[in-house]
Amino acid sequence: MKILVIDADYLTQIVLTKIFNESTKAQLLFFSSQQEEFYNIVQKENIRVVIINFKKGKQHKFSILEYFRKRDKNIGMIVIGEPSHRYFLGQTVGIGKVGYLTKPFSKDEIIQLVSKYLLENEINPFEESAQELILKKDFMLVYQSLEKFQERIQESYFKDSLETKSQLNTMCDTMLTMMNCTDEKYRKKYKTKMFFSDKIIKDKFLLQFMLFDLFKEIYRQRSIQKRPQLYQLFDYIDQSIYQELSLSEASRCCDVSQSYLSRVLKENYGLGFNNYIHIEKMILAKRAFYYNDDKIIDVSFQLAYGEPSYFCKVFKRIEGQTPTLVKEEMDKERNLQR
Repeated sequence: MKILVIDADYLTQIVLTKIFNESTKAQLLFFSSQQEEFYNIVQKENIRVVIINFKKGKQHKFSILEYFRKRDKNIGMIVIGEPSHRYFLGQTVGIGKVGYLTKPFSKDEIIQLVSKYLLENEINPFEESAQELILKKDFMLVYQSLEKFQERIQESYFKDSLETKSQLNTMCDTMLTMMNCTDEKYRKKYKTKMFFSDKIIKDKFLLQFMLFDLFKEIYRQRSIQKRPQLYQLFDYIDQSIYQELSLSEASRCCDVSQSYLSRVLKENYGLGFNNYIHIEKMILAKRAFYYNDDKIIDVSFQLAYGEPSYFCKVFKRIEGQTPTLVKEEMDKERNLQR
């Protein structure tokens, strides 16, 4: 659990560090609201509670509270101030649920307030993991985390199927919010597309494919909102994925330089053009193996790898195991699902 502490003076930092080190496993992140790139930094973190040290004359901190409330209505927010600040603290009423502590405060007071927020908004493990994978902007990590994510979902499902499906539904709602999908028509469309049926959850590979499609869509939409040129990139990839793709052709389609496109991909996905294409092709290869039981040599040519040996080399680097071993796992899973 991460707690963001904003504009705390040195003494307050020492007190909070001592309290939370003794009482919880929370990770405290100390930031100044005046710090350059403040919002860019904090949006990469999965914050559960925000603590703001209030100073008279610094009403801009109300806008910080509003920012976090819009970002996630479940974030707990606590304002620390002097007894003489009560009038100014009262101005935060319209922002939503905000807790207040006046100095000097006790260990029990702040621990109880933080615990209250966490109990009110009990952590959804799938929602939290998904948020972290999105905020890290590391698509290779997303891909490599699919199997563990799938295992956790199935383990939870076989203990309590209704609760697990409810948590997955909440996770999808949060992910839609993270891609700024507020139109009810589009939300309904996405929710239908993202529906985790019993059949999908019970099948190891169907569940992994579903998770990949979900993260792929979220990453794309968030990237396009920041860099509209990426719409042309993804259109080029979708239209040409069974051919040999190149950065030069992709940059031409986007009408930007190769260096700019590489930088934007790195900024939003944490990897380069070629590795992104390899990931897209590996998931297609696995689908061909699972749905059609296609041969390795056929899939390598379908995906324009030319030489099967090169395809197998890339596959093992991305997947961590050979196509042959993956196909054997898939055979077992298909037999299990019959």
